[in-house]
Amino acid sequence: MFTVKLSFNEDLMTYTLIIPSISIGNVGQLATDLLINSIAAQKVGYIDTAYLFPMVGTEAFADGKDPAKGKLTTGCEIFVSTPHKLIIVQQRSPIINGKARFFQAELRQWIKEKRFKLVVLMSSSFAHKRLDSQINDPLCRFLATSAVDPSLIDELKSELKWSLWERKDVFGEDNPTDDRFVIPGGGIASLFYRECSTDGIPLLVLIAFCSEGDNIPDAVELASFLNSWLKVVPVHLYL
Repeated sequence: MFTVKLSFNEDLMTYTLIIPSISIGNVGQLATDLLINSIAAQKVGYIDTAYLFPMVGTEAFADGKDPAKGKLTTGCEIFVSTPHKLIIVQQRSPIINGKARFFQAELRQWIKEKRFKLVVLMSSSFAHKRLDSQINDPLCRFLATSAVDPSLIDELKSELKWSLWERKDVFGEDNPTDDRFVIPGGGIASLFYRECSTDGIPLLVLIAFCSEGDNIPDAVELASFLNSWLKVVPVHLYL
């Protein structure tokens, strides 16, 4: 079962979809929360699926001052920012063991039906798996499927100085001939990237190196990485 309940009826072909991968340090989720709160995105729906653990909790962004925020939070919710043309899916509940392939397949089907302009997956990877060449580099990397506009990739590389994720084997070691783009600790990121490549979905995967612990700085780093391109949040709001 995979049901999307959405009260927002605008055509989504002009929107960019942002989703997190449940990965090391929960950095993708934390960065997504940071983005949602910073741009005051509005909750417009949820995803009900048998592939995630059932979960309910208090309002994630309640500050104790605004009674309108005293609502429940569920395991997978959808937010919108119409000024920025963003649809944001926040997944708080982990995928049930053995169901990742089914979950991402249903998610891709929904993405294809809505024909989003671009999809951005926020993920992370084990810091101790960095290659020697990556030690002194920025902590974030990106991947892009062939369906992404080449001019956007050129902009990210030349103007923003973003670095592409290096090819690695299943052990996380450097392997330029391996086309699987393994992302150690990245959750569904590797699988989702491969399947979106096959489906012709325009996908960017943003990856932050991190370790378990206090991952707030890592989330700020990943959110800043995204914002250096989208420019939807004045930097002083979260730095």
